[in-house]
Amino acid sequence: MKWFFIILFNFLIVNLSAQWPQYRGINISILDVNEENVRDFALTGGNLFRISMPLKPVMVPIEPEFNGKRYIDSSAFEMLDHALNLCEKYDIKVVIDPHTFPGQHILWTMLGYDKIWIDKRYHNYIIEVWENIAKKYASRGNVIAGYDLLNEPDYNINFTPRGADDLNFLYRKIITAIRKYDTIHTVIVAAPHIWDKENEVTIGYTSCIKYIVPIIYDDNVVYEVHFYDPKEFTEEALSKSKAGPYPGYITGVYWNKKTITQYFKNTIEFKKTHNADIFLGEFSCPRWLGPYGGNIWIEDVIKLCEKHNISWAYHAWREASCWDAEKSNINKDEDIRLENTERMAILKKYYKKNKRKK
Repeated sequence: MKWFFIILFNFLIVNLSAQWPQYRGINISILDVNEENVRDFALTGGNLFRISMPLKPVMVPIEPEFNGKRYIDSSAFEMLDHALNLCEKYDIKVVIDPHTFPGQHILWTMLGYDKIWIDKRYHNYIIEVWENIAKKYASRGNVIAGYDLLNEPDYNINFTPRGADDLNFLYRKIITAIRKYDTIHTVIVAAPHIWDKENEVTIGYTSCIKYIVPIIYDDNVVYEVHFYDPKEFTEEALSKSKAGPYPGYITGVYWNKKTITQYFKNTIEFKKTHNADIFLGEFSCPRWLGPYGGNIWIEDVIKLCEKHNISWAYHAWREASCWDAEKSNINKDEDIRLENTERMAILKKYYKKNKRKK
């Protein structure tokens, strides 16, 4: 009987450790958070904003050669305060995503040659940003769904343990710093990508999640992936009016929902093995690929997330025109928002699954 209760206790601990509800949301730039945009998104049924701040960084300057001269921008916090107030009003939860830190060469993503991975002093700047966020928002409440620690980190399989390029070491330092001030809010650990220079290919986030060492001492952690595969369909099409078709052969590989599932294999295994909550923080393809299967690709990705209880955020809400689901799904040059589009209808169909306050 004693062993029965021990096994039952361990079972409950493991299965109650997953604290994140199911989120179905969208990405938005901090600069685009205003009452109209928040209200209109709430009307779609979506329940999460992943608010990114590359154009209003918490710590400035962010240029690679800033020689340690930096300051915390109070106006960035003023904008974030305003955003949280609006989201609380309309029952939208928020993932805070600073997105950009000193030591990055570009605003939108991390690169393997960023100083962050070369000089450990840059780790301190990241930690300083998160300490300031944690101090300010520890008591903010459940409008904050989570802290997104790094956006799209690069990974060096030949890293130096506890060195500047040791991603898992950096994550542990950030989490330790946050937990000094905030033990309540979820921290979000993003899977990396790898640039294979020899073969000139990128290994994506859904595959590289296997390089993340789970944070076993903190049960309030979510693991994030992004998905933009195949790149020839989701990214190279940005400079074209067509790509694909999907389903179909793209650069010699037949792409359909089965192929997408194969690309998520490591992510699904990670989720099952570690009883982990997973967040698909970004996915998208150009809006005008409707006739070439773009909307089918979007729904196939969402269906996979729904099947495996993975939270997701489409990229993006009223930000870059190329991703804007409210604009033409056919005509690249038609740059006005429409009352109805096929892609927006797909998103709304799944947003309706969210439980919202009446």
